[in-house]
Amino acid sequence: MHTNLFAWNNPYIDLSYKDETEPNSSNQIPAFLKMGATIDELKPILEASSDFTNTEKLDGSDPNAQIQINCFGVDYLGFPRKIEARFGDNKLNVVWILTGKGEEDRIRRALIIQYGNPIFINDDWEIFNNWQVGLRKDKPEVLLMEKTIGLEYKTSYFKQ
Repeated sequence: MHTNLFAWNNPYIDLSYKDETEPNSSNQIPAFLKMGATIDELKPILEASSDFTNTEKLDGSDPNAQIQINCFGVDYLGFPRKIEARFGDNKLNVVWILTGKGEEDRIRRALIIQYGNPIFINDDWEIFNNWQVGLRKDKPEVLLMEKTIGLEYKTSYFKQ
């Protein structure tokens, strides 16, 4: 699903690119990513906000997710991304926004502006917004979670 991701218009691939601007309110997590919204509500919005999408039925190994809509070309922080929107029991409950390691500091600043300081930090994660938003550092991604899943991760995955 990541084929040709390197070829997208990404200013961070150009080593001479200098980002002199600070993230602002227009660089927030896309507002249409509403946890709890149904697949029927969100699919047309995801399609309209993407260059293209594909929908896949998941293997059943995650009881919280049966369908994933892969959205290519969704704008976040100024250039196109792949977003993986996962639906469990027909409702959006997890979203992955693929990013790049070289922009980790820039994304962190944008998340702090949007959600305040992280409430949990370890070598691989920084967690924001009452366990509903994560900056993944071992594999560059932003994770959005429905509140129940986030609090479940807090005790099971993050051992808090």
